[in-house]
Amino acid sequence: MLTRLAGLDTMRVLAPGETPPPAALALAGELALLVPMAGLIEPRSELARLARRLQKIEQERARAAAKLANDNFVHHAPAGVVAQERARLADFERTHAGLRRQIEQVQALERGAHDA
Repeated sequence: MLTRLAGLDTMRVLAPGETPPPAALALAGELALLVPMAGLIEPRSELARLARRLQKIEQERARAAAKLANDNFVHHAPAGVVAQERARLADFERTHAGLRRQIEQVQALERGAHDA
């Protein structure tokens, strides 16, 4: 069904414990969809794009952390605003970790291209 709906040439399920290839990841509920990156991206351009996104996320993460480290903000802002800022910081942390993983995968892909 997925091959037809998504217009895929091929699809396969990873075996339990199998290490996936460097891939772009999309989550659909409990389903993780991996699209192998080899041959689809130019590693240097992708690394530059990911580095820019990472820098923006680091700046946003630092701003959110600074707000939450400010006792004046935490004690005087409405509880909902403080909770929202904590949620934003957690989201920035997840995004940061995901970007670091993507960078590592693209770097591995780039190393593989150089070794070939």
